Amino acid sequence: MILSRLISILTGVAVSALATKPGKVEFELQIRNGVVSPDGFPRVGVLPNDFPGPAIIANKGDQFNITVKNNLLDRTMTTDTTVHWHGLHVKKYIWADGAAFVSQCPIASGRAYTYTFDGGDQAGTFWYHSHLTSQYCDGLRGPLVIYDPKDPHLDLYDYDNATTIITLADWYRTSYLTPLQDTRISQLRKTNLTALIRALVFFSRRVIRFFSRLSRTSESTLINGIGRYKDGPQIPLAVVNVVQGKRYRFRFISMSCDPYYNVTIDGHELTIIEVEGQRYSAVLHANNQVGNYWIRANPSEGPQGFKGGINSAVLRYLSAPEEEPAPSEPEMPKMMLREWDLHPLKEAKVPGEPHLDGADMNINLDFTTDPSTKLFLTNGHAYIPPVIPVLLQILRILNGPPSDLVKLLPKETIYYVPLNKTIQLSMPIRKKKELSGTPHPMHLHGHNFTVIRSAGNDSFQWNNPIQRDVVDTGYSGDNVVIRWTTDNPGPWFFHCHIDDHLGRCLCLYTLKRALLTKSSRGMAIIFVPEDLRSIEEDNTPAPDEWKRLCPDYGDQWLGNEQDNMMTD
Repeated sequence: MILSRLISILTGVAVSALATKPGKVEFELQIRNGVVSPDGFPRVGVLPNDFPGPAIIANKGDQFNITVKNNLLDRTMTTDTTVHWHGLHVKKYIWADGAAFVSQCPIASGRAYTYTFDGGDQAGTFWYHSHLTSQYCDGLRGPLVIYDPKDPHLDLYDYDNATTIITLADWYRTSYLTPLQDTRISQLRKTNLTALIRALVFFSRRVIRFFSRLSRTSESTLINGIGRYKDGPQIPLAVVNVVQGKRYRFRFISMSCDPYYNVTIDGHELTIIEVEGQRYSAVLHANNQVGNYWIRANPSEGPQGFKGGINSAVLRYLSAPEEEPAPSEPEMPKMMLREWDLHPLKEAKVPGEPHLDGADMNINLDFTTDPSTKLFLTNGHAYIPPVIPVLLQILRILNGPPSDLVKLLPKETIYYVPLNKTIQLSMPIRKKKELSGTPHPMHLHGHNFTVIRSAGNDSFQWNNPIQRDVVDTGYSGDNVVIRWTTDNPGPWFFHCHIDDHLGRCLCLYTLKRALLTKSSRGMAIIFVPEDLRSIEEDNTPAPDEWKRLCPDYGDQWLGNEQDNMMTD
């Protein structure tokens, strides 16, 4: 009998010897191209040292010094890169957030950049991934865990280490998106007319290929970097080992580019003790008979079911035979996980006052799909990445000569918010035909937020509501409402984490500059403090290494500044 409960992961390691004093985490990610076949089909991927990406392990209060060396050379894929530390606030280190064209220029091929930041008081389950185009779909992603030696749940489990991290990811037969950004605009400016025409023809062909693949789905689900595709080879599945009678803290991390996953473990209950964005921690008590049990992760998109071992891994007890469980279909759990049933362990007050008019600023986001392009708009505007990163624009305004510059770009998707105030953000989903691709997992950089109204719920949660960094918008008729306090000054991304919904705009930005097309649109906005000076005052100075990123990236960013910073 299956006793497992359903975990809907949103698209959100024996007992560890934990340090009690803050230390430093020195880590190096060598980003390279390499042939991998995690589901039995070989293809070139983007690898952070290896595949799957290594786990970065830290303790609460540690400082991070993570050097990213870009060794990418395959010109059929994106050769620039960034790395974002998903869920970490990088407080006082805005230049380490890793969001391309928001907090930095990409790291050019052959260059390196060290991300330095403090973990602060954060602890829990996080992950890292590329934040340029849809590069992480090709492999640049991995888990990041910060242990807390004073975890209030320590008495609930016996094991929490690298062996109890369970990652879920979608995998594609070919590179996820066509990388248009590797052709520099300067090359078009300096070329002759014949070469320019050839370049435009080349671009148009790639655009056709790009749009023809917008609705593509993954071929396989990878659990801890291993999976099978439908009717593919029966390669060995990932195995999670347990000892009968012991209790395990499993850290489930959805590193998906598109699908959500319904996760079950046959014959076992999961007690949820941590919820963040696309991550859950759940305690499993290995109290069943010695044997092998299916771990299942059924995706919302792509091949579904479990025939032939797809979307599956194995939970194996010590002394059990090294074989897969007999094929079976899971029973649907009797209890569904509902977001509004989740509450912080320590009671947390709602930011502002506990009523609808209790915030300092109210923002309504109306998401729609452009009927002609089928791409996404926010309050009627497309997010188009600027050539000059928003953070660099701000620093130029603060430290450059006096000017009449009063607007940052992209101006239609920059939202100015007061400092140290409560923001209430509403995301009503109207008619389904007005917004495709629902539900959308929306991620806020630099902050956690409080969910005061969840998808699927008509009421507001004023009593100890859950805090997250990713929230699901739900379906037609839903109106998800969140609140947070603007206590971390910086330009912060808020975007859909279905990577195609953001990645298509990041993929096409140079094409927009070259061909003056308006087709590069993504589901994102940027929050910026009204007091720009607070960014400089509340953050450590940007290192010289950061200042070299844009020149190293290429003279594309040195184009007409009026194209990026506009006056009223």
